[in-house]
This record gives sequence, structure tokens and C-alpha cells, in this order.
Amino acid sequence: MGDSRVDPLAIVEKVRHLPGLLAWQSGALGERVVWRTASGQLTISEWHRRAVDFAGRLARAGLREGDVAGLRMGEGIDWVVALFGLWRAGAVVLPLGVGQRWQGARETLDRAGARWLVTGGERPWTGQTRVVVFGTGRRGGLDCCPEGMGPESLALVAPTSGTTGEPKLAMLTHGNLLASAGARASLVGHQPGDRVLSWLPLTHQYALNADVVKGLLAGAQAARLVSPRGILRGLRRWKPTHFQAVPRLYEKVWRLAGGEQATPESLKHFFGGRLRWAGCGGAPLPGWLAEAYARLGLPILEGYGLTEASPLVTMNTPLAYRAGTAGRVVPGMRVEIAGDGEILVRGAGVMRGYHGDPEATGRVLRNGWLHTGDLGSLEDGYLRVTGRKNDLIVLSTGRKVMPARVEAALLALPWVETAVVYGDGEPRVRALVRARAGSRPNWNVGRLEGLEEHEQPARLVPMERELSVELGEVTALGKINRAVVARHFTGG
Repeated sequence: MGDSRVDPLAIVEKVRHLPGLLAWQSGALGERVVWRTASGQLTISEWHRRAVDFAGRLARAGLREGDVAGLRMGEGIDWVVALFGLWRAGAVVLPLGVGQRWQGARETLDRAGARWLVTGGERPWTGQTRVVVFGTGRRGGLDCCPEGMGPESLALVAPTSGTTGEPKLAMLTHGNLLASAGARASLVGHQPGDRVLSWLPLTHQYALNADVVKGLLAGAQAARLVSPRGILRGLRRWKPTHFQAVPRLYEKVWRLAGGEQATPESLKHFFGGRLRWAGCGGAPLPGWLAEAYARLGLPILEGYGLTEASPLVTMNTPLAYRAGTAGRVVPGMRVEIAGDGEILVRGAGVMRGYHGDPEATGRVLRNGWLHTGDLGSLEDGYLRVTGRKNDLIVLSTGRKVMPARVEAALLALPWVETAVVYGDGEPRVRALVRARAGSRPNWNVGRLEGLEEHEQPARLVPMERELSVELGEVTALGKINRAVVARHFTGG
């Protein structure tokens, strides 16, 4: 039982829910340090004890199984304790980013029907929602989880990104989250002494899956950064063996390491010297960048997932890797490509539906298949994602352009850092382009390779600043909200 090489999928079969997983691992690997920060650390047994104490406090306050509870506090060690304490008390958790404005947070709480909100110290006005400040109050644990809790019990109402429509709340069960994290853990193959650098928002499914639940299943240590602004220092300080990031960070490191003059040694320096496994998600990795890293012996292993699938669907691994694809289907999931090219998904990670929105649920969940809205193809079992169904630009000529194709062609140019294509209802598309620092831009590129005539942009428009998360132009995971960007930069 104490052997870290125990198959994570075997553990998933034994535990019924997420607080049960924490209790299981506390018995098996209790004194193992699984979370570290610059100011402290957390063993599995301490994590379990503190979660039990917090669950008892919540139960005494009146929280009952099935209550929706918002969680909005700094995403460090206390955050993971509060999360598992809420689950142990039977709550359905609504993760809220601390960077989100309170007005937006209140609207999300109302949509979810949340009766509770856990914060790190603030006591905002939230209408009928009761506020609990973490770290205060009388101690005393909750002996066991609610009797009715099991794999089919709701664990999260997870906000979707909203980059392709109105944000929704995906209902994810304990079984969904365990199955998805178990699939990731089984493919990563952690070894004793491994360390993950955790810096992405834990409120997003990507980091919740890869850093929190997978890390607990594998007994792997995570070094948690207080702020993503310290990511480069964190890489050198903590020397991770595994690391998950989004394309923008890999682009930044590539430039700092010398760009076309980069060497394996310069890359190794920036990543801390021990990196065996670098994963990428949230947004597609530009093809030229994937090839550049692979050429220097550090393949960036892309995957594909979405909140509605908890989130993992496919991933590349060191033993099964194909550049430019999102990898193979993970255990417990299935993928098919519909006649119109849409990616269809089913399996253990697929959500129950959208909270309070049966109409939207019916549109995406049909005959057991999740209709993702993404377009792609399967090539020898590897998934290649090519765009979004509802992301087509219709020109005034009636021709249709998939902006992802044009953006990929632009990103293949060595001087282009960011590209956003727009032009619905116009004769030709245009592209907002941000040039790389220190590069020599060519704003008259002529014909772009691989595009048909009607896909060629009529004009490249310089972007004078980076895209902003705060302004809603890009998500924390790097997904671009094309409509917002076009409005902000062109006044359209």
C-alpha cells in the first residue's frame, strides 16, 4: 500500500469519492509531503486532518449534503484543505477565482443557487449566501462523510470559460473527477522524488485535475507558487520533474533561451535542470514552437480536454507522442469524429449536464455522446484539433473561413507572437498581429502557405499591447475570446 507505484486506476476503483481518496492516501502515504510553498508544507495526513476539522465546522454551521458552496480564496495550501473539507461535509463546490470581480462572483453564486461561500478573510455582501471565513472558528472534525455520498454524487458546478458563448456551470461528479485524474496519473508514471511545479489557477479544471487530484492519487509532491509572475524563478528554485503550462509560457521561455539560437543547455537552465515531462493545454501550441522544442530534445506534450469532460480526453506521453496532435484517447474515454468533423466524446469523465439549463444540456449531450463543438480528425489514433464549429467567419461573398487555420499559418511565421483573425461579413478577413520583441516584422507577407485564396488575410493590423486576462480578451489558460479582442482593438 505504501508503494508509490500502485496503479492509480486501482485506487480509483477502491474509493467512492474524493474525500475517501484523501482518507485512503492518508492511511497509505500519510507522512509524505505533497504540497510545498516558500513558507510551508503539507503532508497527506495533515491535509486529511485539517480537512476533517473544517468539515466539522461547516456541518456545525448547518451545511448539508448537496448544498452548493462557493470557494473564493487564495489558491495555496489552505485552498486545497478548504476544498476537501467542503467535499467531506457533502458540499457541491463552485470554484471562483480571486481575480474575478465581486459583481461577477455574486452573479455566478446566484446562478448556481449557492447557499454558502468560503473565503480567506473577506465578508462581502452576498444576499442569501452565508459566508464562512476559512481558518477561524472552533475546531472539531466530522467523523465520516455523508452516507449517501458516492461516485454519482455531484462534486463541482464548474464554470466554463465562455469564450464561445455564455458561460455555463458543468455538473461534475466525484466519479468524473476521479476517473479523469486516474487516467492522467496512469499515463504520467510518477516515480519517488518527482516534483510538479503548480502555478496555473486551481479553480480551472486543468490544474485541479493535473496538480490536485492526480497529485494526490500518485502521491507526487507539488510546489505551489503564490503568483504566476514568479514562474521563471520558481522553475529554477523548485527544479520540477513535471510541469504543466500554456503555450504563452513556452513561447516566452523559447525567446529567453535564445530563440533560434537556443540550445538544449539553455532550455534546461530555464526549466530548472530536472524536467522529464512538459505538458501543454488550454490552447493549441503553435506548430513551429512544438517542432523547435522537440528538435532540442524537450517535446512539449499536448493534450485535449474541456470542462464538460472533467477535463481530460486525449494526451501525448513520452512513449506515445506525435507533434502537432493532442495525443491518444486516455483510459476510460472514447472519441469519434462526426460526419461534419465535430469531435464527439463519451466516457467516465463526461459531465452530468449543465446546472439549471436542461435546454443547453440537451444540445450537447445526445445518445450518451458529448458534442464538443470542436472540429478535428483522428490520425492513427492521435487526435488533431482544427477549430470550432461555431467559430466560422462568413464573408460577404458567402465563403467561409475557419480563423484557427489562418491564425496557425500566421503563427508559423517566426516574427509573429499572437494572431487573431476577424472579418465576419467583410469581403476578406483581416488579422490582428502582435510581433515578437526584437524581431523584424514583415507586414506585407504576401500569400500564406497552406491557405486557399479566400482564406488569405487582406491586411495585417499591428497589436500594440499584449492581450489582457482582466479585460476578458484571453482566459488564464490562454484561450482567446476573438469577439472581445476584435471589439477592443478595432472598435467594431
